[in-house]
Amino acid sequence: EKLLLPTFCFAFVWTVGGSCDAKTRKLFEREVENWFPTVSMPRNGGCYDGFVNFHEGPKWRNWTELVPQFQFDDTVSYFQLLVPNPDTVRFSYVIDRMLSKQFSVFLTGNSGVGKSVNISNLLERMKELANLVPVYMTFSAQTKAYQTQVTIEGKLEKKRKTLLGAPVNKTIAILVDDVNMPLVEEYGAQPPIELLRQFQDQRGFFDRKKHDWKEIENTTLLLCAAPPGGGRNAMTARFSRHSHVLCMPPTSEEAMGTIFGSIVGGFLQKFKQEIQSLAKASVEGTIELYIKCGDELLPTPTRPHYTFNLRDVSKVFQGLLMVKPMHVANAESFTRLWYHELSRVFCDRLICAEDKAWFMKTAGELLKSRFRVLDVDSDVWSSILWCDYLRPIDSRVYEEAKDMAKVQKQLEDANDEYNLTHTAQMQLIF
Repeated sequence: EKLLLPTFCFAFVWTVGGSCDAKTRKLFEREVENWFPTVSMPRNGGCYDGFVNFHEGPKWRNWTELVPQFQFDDTVSYFQLLVPNPDTVRFSYVIDRMLSKQFSVFLTGNSGVGKSVNISNLLERMKELANLVPVYMTFSAQTKAYQTQVTIEGKLEKKRKTLLGAPVNKTIAILVDDVNMPLVEEYGAQPPIELLRQFQDQRGFFDRKKHDWKEIENTTLLLCAAPPGGGRNAMTARFSRHSHVLCMPPTSEEAMGTIFGSIVGGFLQKFKQEIQSLAKASVEGTIELYIKCGDELLPTPTRPHYTFNLRDVSKVFQGLLMVKPMHVANAESFTRLWYHELSRVFCDRLICAEDKAWFMKTAGELLKSRFRVLDVDSDVWSSILWCDYLRPIDSRVYEEAKDMAKVQKQLEDANDEYNLTHTAQMQLIF
């Protein structure tokens, strides 16, 4: 009886409140605290910050207790690095429970919050531990219903003439990324989604040639999509009603610091101590500039591409991780590298002198406050260039280009070589 109310509260939060976005979450949290005054929430947290451990009693435990330790591995590709944090753990926990009972889940949230990465990582772990076979599909505006059906049938095992399903003693989870991308046809439907809806409704679909009904067993749909807009369409409620809708909020400043701080800190272990000491400054400075860009550089009809998300922050650190210790001699060199990556990701997107001047000023302030740089002349810092095409292909490294004449000659040689091997000439001026 002691566990009944806390368990109901947890289920209530992640069913009714699972689809709340960042703003409505705070309102919902306040209401839940009023509705369940006797439930012991985690210390310094709300109803989204904890779970019920049946082995330890009715008191909620904090998600941070389940976050595994991250170990940086320099042999792993940057794109495969995933730093566990409370956000990834809580959503993985709920999705894992739903999949274990073969209930469909629809994970939504703004572009760049890590929906696909988190689900893919969870499915790979379940593949090893829970006899689950993951199947990955990505929809686009050109996706057709026939193509979708052929792909699904090709991944399923034929049990009988009219029965398809997972291998023996296993279940299949089909992850459909960007599920709301297919074009809306003349009558308002999206054929690939209607096919998936038929599967959700009746657990099967018709054979395209013989017109026999084919049943599908032990197969669950996992859906991923950003909100409508920018080529994405609103989906019919007749389809989404079959899934447990979860909304992944934007990554918090604290979580970003944990994620990128762990990666950069691990990467710089082989560098000099003076460079290692700049790990925190580079992470906090990047996040601060990212937040300011989101607040100050808003999209307008003349600059609709002024949209910034977590992918932009990630690209900065992707660039930092491309260097070798021998090519970053001291803290000054690392600071120049950081400024270059910041410029390539954020400044190169800006279209007018006024916006670029704002970037130079803001980045200059960060150099002073975070890196203790005294001379922040914008002309000097904006001329910094790091590249990987100064050496022959078999020995290329990411290094600072200090001789711009050499860079120009290298690019002109590459242009001449292209024109010799292609009939369509390309006349570029460097």
